[in-house]
Amino acid sequence: MGLFALTSRRNDLTKTVKSLSVHDIKPIFKNSKGFGGGLEDIGNFKEGFCWKVIKSDETSWIMCTTNL
Repeated sequence: MGLFALTSRRNDLTKTVKSLSVHDIKPIFKNSKGFGGGLEDIGNFKEGFCWKVIKSDETSWIMCTTNL
């Protein structure tokens, strides 16, 4: 189980270019600012509402959605 970055959403030749296994994410805990550990709220930008997912090896993925 995980998240996958694909080359296309509608193409029959879609390939997976990156994958993030749920097991690779640092443990997530709730703190006074919301969540910490493997999940950090970055804020609201013109790209959308963004957060950072941090892996156990300290690499990270930044993700944004159009609404909260």
